[in-house]
Amino acid sequence: MEQQPERKIPEESLHNKVIRYMLSLLGIGGISLMIVIAAIVGSTDDECNDDPLKEWLIILAIFLPFPSLALIIVEIFFYRSLIRPFYRNLYYLFLIISLFVIFIWMAIGCYFLRDDYSCLIKYEDGYDLSLSLFVIFFMFGAFMIAILALGILFKAFEDKQHYEELP
Repeated sequence: MEQQPERKIPEESLHNKVIRYMLSLLGIGGISLMIVIAAIVGSTDDECNDDPLKEWLIILAIFLPFPSLALIIVEIFFYRSLIRPFYRNLYYLFLIISLFVIFIWMAIGCYFLRDDYSCLIKYEDGYDLSLSLFVIFFMFGAFMIAILALGILFKAFEDKQHYEELP
């Protein structure tokens, strides 16, 4: 009976370490945001309980811990299991679905912010928080698209260097 060689885990590159660190910080930011939303929603008057923006914030605070905790747990403790394609694809699928849901939920929140001003005076903290969330989220989205475009551009230049010129 032959012994199978031990599977060596390749050493992690600096790029992967930085990505893991940033994703962990993103997860911590999501948990922090959930706490801020809960504090603001809990400290407001009961007169605006039927405000759709308040309900929107509550649902966001309920959904936000799932992708945030997944980012923190996987990127800190289980990142080595992402070497296997099945786990990596499952993790990325979860993150893509979560990001899509958050994007759609932000668009719905923009509609609520624009549509109803009845509780603006009584629920000023919620409106301010929502507006700052939208600005940060869409600026972050634009930043990520720019980084992705630059990454694709630099990858093309890097691949071009490996080709030999034709005579």
